[in-house]
Amino acid sequence: MRETHLETLSALLDGERVSPHLVEEALDDREARAWLVDAISMRELLGDEEEDPALPGTPRVGRGRGRWLIAASVAAGITFGALGSWALFQPEQRSESTLPVPDKIVYLDEPDGETP
Repeated sequence: MRETHLETLSALLDGERVSPHLVEEALDDREARAWLVDAISMRELLGDEEEDPALPGTPRVGRGRGRWLIAASVAAGITFGALGSWALFQPEQRSESTLPVPDKIVYLDEPDGETP
């Protein structure tokens, strides 16, 4: 059994692109076929960490970049939402000159009936 046969079959199991000619050559080797059966059996016993419906040889979409974009979008949304709500609910700072002037003044009667 040649080492290249094991590398070819291992790459095939991992879903990498492999030349059909190299796979055919590797499967002609009896020991390589036995290794392939053992590797598949071992994967079945251990179970895959994640189910991947992609067929062997199909390119896989990178997951790292998409997750970073989602995390950055969530962080930006939280930041801008907090800044917006902080600005919206800040009490207006008024100086003495900007206080409203009352239109009329209402005096309440004192208990003895006199007004100030």
